[in-house]
Amino acid sequence: MKKIVFLSILFFSMLSVAQENYKVIIMPKKFDFLKAENEYNLNVLCKSFFEKEGFQVFYTTDKLPLEVASNRCNALFLDLIEDSNMFKTKMKIELKDCQNNVVSFSDETESREKNINAAYNEVTRAALISMKGFTNVKNKYAISTENKIEVKESAVLTEEKVTSSKQEIGIENAKLVSVLTKNGYNLVDENKKIKFELSKTTNPAIFIAKKGSIQGIFTFNGKNSKFESYQNDVLVVEEVDAKF
Repeated sequence: MKKIVFLSILFFSMLSVAQENYKVIIMPKKFDFLKAENEYNLNVLCKSFFEKEGFQVFYTTDKLPLEVASNRCNALFLDLIEDSNMFKTKMKIELKDCQNNVVSFSDETESREKNINAAYNEVTRAALISMKGFTNVKNKYAISTENKIEVKESAVLTEEKVTSSKQEIGIENAKLVSVLTKNGYNLVDENKKIKFELSKTTNPAIFIAKKGSIQGIFTFNGKNSKFESYQNDVLVVEEVDAKF
């Protein structure tokens, strides 16, 4: 079993090297919750931040580079999401791929500032700062075929005969809601009971996770996220409906 795990890690590590980072971000000139283009200077604020992070940033109305215009999977798509109430202004940033999967996201930031201009700028800046260093996202749609590695079964089973199995569990009926913690998030149900404890890694879409006494990996992939763990030497994959 250890040999299989080692080879699997080696395979995915070398495969990730073959992938390229995204270099282009496309964003709207007007976010959905605003009434005008670049209202409160939020669009320019986001564009400037990601340009400093090394991206080419284009508005949806701009003329795009040929490699992006011919294949939109070469770009990430930015959205600024407001979730405010009468007491707090809340903001979060999401970067999605061409299949609408969230591949990177900011902390949800909040402010009690009553001036809407100041509040929007405060929470947007804080959200952007939380993404600093977490913007080097691999493009899974741009894998170099000449560097792909094939691991054959015979190479794994040369010394010992091992049987592996995988169990997939359907998505949970109840939607879970994320609660920000010091090191990541807790996912809680409608009764505020903690179902998953998530700790951040260097990849903002992957978390070290606990479900009760079970430890595993949680992958955030929009609505249908996954919790993967080994139980009695069986890989269990559980789909989770979680709102971040």
